[in-house]
Amino acid sequence: MSDDYRTAALADARQGDLLAVASLLIGGVEVDCPDGVVIISQSCDITNSSERPNLTVARAVKLSADKARPALKGRRPRWVALTDNENGLFADLEFISTLPKSSVVDVMRTDGIARGDWDQQRKFAVRVGRRFSRIAMPDEVVYWFDELSSKSSHAANNANSPLGRALDVVSEFRIHSKFWTPPGLDLTVYVILETGELPIVDFSEESEETLETVARTRDLATVAGELFPERGGRPVGAARERLWREFGRAIESIVKPSESDKKRPGVADAVSGITVTVVGANEFTLDQLSHTGELDLSYLSGARPAGT
Repeated sequence: MSDDYRTAALADARQGDLLAVASLLIGGVEVDCPDGVVIISQSCDITNSSERPNLTVARAVKLSADKARPALKGRRPRWVALTDNENGLFADLEFISTLPKSSVVDVMRTDGIARGDWDQQRKFAVRVGRRFSRIAMPDEVVYWFDELSSKSSHAANNANSPLGRALDVVSEFRIHSKFWTPPGLDLTVYVILETGELPIVDFSEESEETLETVARTRDLATVAGELFPERGGRPVGAARERLWREFGRAIESIVKPSESDKKRPGVADAVSGITVTVVGANEFTLDQLSHTGELDLSYLSGARPAGT
């Protein structure tokens, strides 16, 4: 089949399109794909048949609600949503394969992402790339985040709880260190909130009482309960900003290894200091973005070997 024919047949194909492919061969094993497959090749590579004769695809799946909700928020990098509906399809990046373009030019293709929905298209592309670009933290450091991972996982399964609602407005956790070879790492964790969630406050007007309140450390769930009360309205202005800073302090207090994990080689002295900063997405700079990596709590919670 000529390159010209392949190029013409796939001229309007895009990343995120669905192909009616019934199975994929992965590692010598045939994997059923009852919902088809999702093209994850970049759109420009799809139409370049001379240098890109193959398509990279992932199995399309439907997810249960407990998996779909965090996946929609980008907290389960294995699954990337095609729409903003938890009942929609997801690309399962655990099952990826390549297909010759010549084998799919006559296969039924449908829009996985609505034409013209450029925001969803961009979000899909970013989340596909993120699966392969997450920072690989040393194992000794992973143990420091066990409690935060556990609380985050529990909150994801209890989305209507105060902590679940608080984490729902966290766009992303990011982490920075000048170097990544233990011991003695100095870590900064950024809790990035959705735009508009964190009020802009004149710190010069804060009273000593307010500063003392922020300086204390309270339980994460307690602070979340004040940010998202079961009854009554949410705090606004300086009160909300203060609670979010307390929220960061509460996270800071639980990023540490358990007593049993401290006995593991290299864990106790892997980190010398940690700072948690809560910031609005509109205030997080390009420079900060380029010098940080995503902290994927769902991935970390699954990093511990079974039975340990």
